[in-house]
Amino acid sequence: MVFLLLLGVSMPALAASVGIEPGLYELTTVGTDTSLPSVTRSCFQSVLAEGGFARPDLSGGCRLWKDVVAGGRIDIVTSCTGSGGVRSTETVTGHYRPDGFVLRRRVEGQLGGSPREMVFTTTARRIGASCPA
Repeated sequence: MVFLLLLGVSMPALAASVGIEPGLYELTTVGTDTSLPSVTRSCFQSVLAEGGFARPDLSGGCRLWKDVVAGGRIDIVTSCTGSGGVRSTETVTGHYRPDGFVLRRRVEGQLGGSPREMVFTTTARRIGASCPA
């Protein structure tokens, strides 16, 4: 399945020094959650290219414990506590270069007292400098 997902915020970019080059990327994801599409396309612009491509969403009671997206290395740990006793920890590790990245995400948690785990890996490669309108 291939589809286009546009992500981005218009801000001045420091992307080359901190993350990946802005542009259109092809992402391939494999893992334990079969509802994830296997191949997608995303447009990464400025803020996302500066490291946002690797960081989990921190809304809804989540806390960032470790945040390293530098020097080609990715090492992030977050924890979340939600209503109804839902707790989770997400660990993101990997590496990046200007034209792509590899992320391994491991989410462990409790839902209604039952342990849950999801592990998946996303590999991205830059396929274009500009994004479709």
